[in-house]
Amino acid sequence: MDRKITYRISSADLSATERTVMKLADYRKSESDSVFAPPIHSLPVEVLIRIVQTLLGPRPSLRTLVRLTHVCRCWRNVSEGASNLWTWISAREGLAHAEKALKMAQTAPLDIVYDISPARPISSLFINMVCSAFTQWSSFRFECTELVAAESLGRLATTPAPNIIYIKLRNWLPPFQYGETITLFGGAPASATLRHVELGKVRIDLAPLRLSNLRSLDLWDIRAVSENEG
Repeated sequence: MDRKITYRISSADLSATERTVMKLADYRKSESDSVFAPPIHSLPVEVLIRIVQTLLGPRPSLRTLVRLTHVCRCWRNVSEGASNLWTWISAREGLAHAEKALKMAQTAPLDIVYDISPARPISSLFINMVCSAFTQWSSFRFECTELVAAESLGRLATTPAPNIIYIKLRNWLPPFQYGETITLFGGAPASATLRHVELGKVRIDLAPLRLSNLRSLDLWDIRAVSENEG
């Protein structure tokens, strides 16, 4: 006949057991870090970040960065702790990766790229998502094969300009097809930081922007660049 045996553990014994388990976990962690960790983990974080930047280039793929976070705890901490690695945000990489990048970039200046293939419509979800960090935009590149309306450009068309440096707006449309005239920044002047503008087959009202600080202005197949000419 089986006999049921009941063990009673006092709170003092339980506390002692918990402390022992914690010590063993700390010991295992220290042993793992010191004995089993590869030598590269002993390098300073700044050096590891520079290695990643050198390998991936100035515009690292978000998908590659996400894969890097799955290598091990060390590389996850390094990649997620370096906000400047996540600042090139392209719609081609999908909404999930863009959302991850916005979170990892924290307050760093952002380069926003929308260059979706012709088979896909303008994604208001992506535009609205990146507009949540509108004040951090350093550059904005928008290329598509559709007639661009003001609502497609999100806050770029409706709110005062951020400290943006570079703007590129281009339509890849058949000849003689142009969209409506768009007024950027709600008709307010562009920021004094704006240095480079590229426009292709889009009708932008340039007069309100007061582009006195530009270093380059590239106009490609522009039919009318102000409302007076439209």
